[in-house]
Amino acid sequence: MRAPLVAAYYYPGWARDPLRVVRGCAGASEWDLLYDEVAFHAYPEVRRPITGPVEPDVASVEKEAAAAHASGIDAFLWCWYWDRGRLMMNETLEMFLQSRLPAGFGYALMWVNKRAHAVLPLREPLSNASERARVIATDEDDFRSMVQHLMRHHWSRPQYLTFQGRPMLLLYRYEFLVRDLGAERLRRLLSLGQSLARSAGFPGICYVAILHTPSPSEPSLHNLLASAPEDVVSLREIGFQALSTYVYLPDWAGPSTQQYSSLIDKRALEWSALARTHALPLWPSISPGWDARPRADPCESDKPRYPWQPQVIGETPRDFSRLLKRWLTYAEQCGNIPLLPIASWNEWSEGHAIAPCDRHGDGLLRTLAEFKASLPNRHMQASAIVGPEKAPEE
Repeated sequence: MRAPLVAAYYYPGWARDPLRVVRGCAGASEWDLLYDEVAFHAYPEVRRPITGPVEPDVASVEKEAAAAHASGIDAFLWCWYWDRGRLMMNETLEMFLQSRLPAGFGYALMWVNKRAHAVLPLREPLSNASERARVIATDEDDFRSMVQHLMRHHWSRPQYLTFQGRPMLLLYRYEFLVRDLGAERLRRLLSLGQSLARSAGFPGICYVAILHTPSPSEPSLHNLLASAPEDVVSLREIGFQALSTYVYLPDWAGPSTQQYSSLIDKRALEWSALARTHALPLWPSISPGWDARPRADPCESDKPRYPWQPQVIGETPRDFSRLLKRWLTYAEQCGNIPLLPIASWNEWSEGHAIAPCDRHGDGLLRTLAEFKASLPNRHMQASAIVGPEKAPEE
């Protein structure tokens, strides 16, 4: 098989933002959730970056890209917050676009179709109504504006990832879109984007549906479609070309503390069924851990919901290597998977960062580098996915 492109999700919540409030301080970043006295006292054992807190600038982003590239990561998948024409937490991405990147290092965007937490830490678990209020509603005019923005600002760049010449757009929590728009209207929306892209000279768009770990409070795709029999179609018929995952690791209905080694086997065994259920190629992401307690207000007894629970413990570079091998076995069974997403590079406040940390040093990155070096045809990067095959017309 051809070696996949390895891409790590990049979370941009580390720059100061005037619209965010952390521990009552407006204009803060999430570093305070890890490095103030409250954080050290309540959660001394959570993983923290080996560099300490770094206020992002062009130089720091260049160092991150260089460190990622040296360890076998070929691209960042940016968590991108478009809210009806307004960009949130976008400053670090602009720094990345100004950076001197390693040769061949690329990027793509995942539209996060819900608003980031404006006030942290959370004092109570969010109600279903509060969670729904965070979801960003889109429509034809908004989606048109978003695609036009992407064509102008991102898709013409040679670093932007494509699949078979089509720029990739990852859509987080596709369930929100199906639930709020219905399958048929969503199909028309994605088709509108395809028409806009082709009119601008692109071969089209590669839409990737991102599946979040199902939770008891969220309806499954099957139930969403079954609720409107006239709209019963597959994700492929709606317009998606592939299915992937973000942090598909914790068992949300499971115990408060979960072992990383057990979750590896549980999740890997689900991949084939996910691909069959959704009738799409699955590009499963892998995660180096999970512990979102820094986003929680410390309390004497943990509350049985995000971000207090669940907590995944016992992650090691050795088990991370085993997860990579499970991914490779699945890829070989499928024949070829062009993209290996890692969730994530730097989401420290949820405990799933692969960047060097105070617990493992650079052990997770060295494990990834060794895995990448062992792949067959490792010098033949997935050329079908990197770089536009056709430049857009002026």
